[in-house]
Amino acid sequence: MWTKTRHKVITVLGRPIIAMLCKIRCHFKVGEKIRLTKGQPRLFLSNHSTAYDQFFMALSVNRPLYYMVSSVAFTPFVSKLLRFAVAPVERVKGKPDSVCIRNTYKIIKEGESFWIAPEGNRTLDGITGYISPSIVKLIRLLKIPVSFFVIEGGYGIQPRWANSVRKGKIKCYVKNTIDYEEYSKLSDDEFYSIICDNLYIKEQSLGNKYYSSKLAEGMEKFAYVCPHCNKITSFSTKGDVISCDICGLSARYLPDMTFQTLDGNPFAFKDTAEWYAFQREYVHNYSFLGLDVNTPLFYDDEIILLNNVPRRKLDKGTLIFYPNRMEFVGKKQSVVFDLDSTDSLCCTTIRARDVLTIHCSRESYLLKPSKKVNTFKYLHMFYHAKNLLNCVNCTAKNEFLGI
Repeated sequence: MWTKTRHKVITVLGRPIIAMLCKIRCHFKVGEKIRLTKGQPRLFLSNHSTAYDQFFMALSVNRPLYYMVSSVAFTPFVSKLLRFAVAPVERVKGKPDSVCIRNTYKIIKEGESFWIAPEGNRTLDGITGYISPSIVKLIRLLKIPVSFFVIEGGYGIQPRWANSVRKGKIKCYVKNTIDYEEYSKLSDDEFYSIICDNLYIKEQSLGNKYYSSKLAEGMEKFAYVCPHCNKITSFSTKGDVISCDICGLSARYLPDMTFQTLDGNPFAFKDTAEWYAFQREYVHNYSFLGLDVNTPLFYDDEIILLNNVPRRKLDKGTLIFYPNRMEFVGKKQSVVFDLDSTDSLCCTTIRARDVLTIHCSRESYLLKPSKKVNTFKYLHMFYHAKNLLNCVNCTAKNEFLGI
């Protein structure tokens, strides 16, 4: 059996500690618990806005809850500890995993409930991100009620790119529940639309305010295209101000999650959602035609190369993005990831705030910046290049950029 008695014991004993942690870190208060009945499992789907979402979910129900996590979300030691304590189902981001599906099915058949954040990534701009249509097939396989657990204020409290937690309100609740009898009558497209609609949220439209003396710090991990330079660049942040390192364009990030110029006028973007949409459009429209394959498009120094399993440091060096490849050049070794070979590079994702993970056919690497480096530009440009090579019908509206 997947479910163990110790999972229930550890969950009960750990709840007060987790509740205190969430209250201190995220100002989260446990409301009225969702009543679950033994032997009547339910699937919970939620938007993904903080690193504590699974804790918010676990504290909101009266019974132990199993959940799905990324295989690279934790260090090997923490992963081993979690397997013993609560046995989460681990999944390799960006890759199909039949074992993961079988384990989820096993938990449901043993009568326990399950939680999934179908985005697979924490929101980067405050809006619910891409949800793979494959979630529909998983739900139909499980044949159990589905509840939509919405987290409001998570992005305001702890933006993915931020260096600090802010003071403000966070609210979690079940928005809707749909039974198997109801969704079994729907087409896949209809059901998928219902899932996306129930989990959609734009944090900036909620009207909340969040306070910190370091509101903008860390935003250089989010922004990589300057609206004035109109090219990929780097940014610096201090306090509530973000500035382009090339042209000096600056903006102030406000408690209501909007931007304004330093003299109080409207900035080029109202909020991070608009800035992120601008960057995505920039990538969508980027052409590699006629570019010298040996001239870097951008690069960053002081990148640490690690082997994923077993986790160990391999080298430190420079990560370079060329029109046809990504290349790590270190003191001891170099690793080339060809963008025009479908076999050499399976997928790439971002772990936590800035760790670029690259899953190859035989190896899995982590590329960890040792300074303030934006790794999302590598993720987005990699998928754009991959889409141009392999996706015949991709458009600016449906092109997947890894997140």
